[in-house]
Amino acid sequence: MKKMEAIIKMLKSSINDKERPEHEISSKIEDFINDNFWDIDKENHELASFLNDDVLDICEQTEPGLEGTNFRKEIKEAYSKILEMLN
Repeated sequence: MKKMEAIIKMLKSSINDKERPEHEISSKIEDFINDNFWDIDKENHELASFLNDDVLDICEQTEPGLEGTNFRKEIKEAYSKILEMLN
């Protein structure tokens, strides 16, 4: 599976995942972007830049014990922007 498709699926599933703590979800997204940035960049430079500049900022705002932030709302907005970007 392409890395670009994997991160899009990961973002989509995180929007409605109310069971896991926000920090756990954000850490997973952040780690995936950091580990796969150059592969995503090869697939789609604009998406890679958006992930690096915007999505990582959203993820970095969540910390253990700070649940109830705007994380899911901001990830949903980022996911919508990514879908627009790819169309």
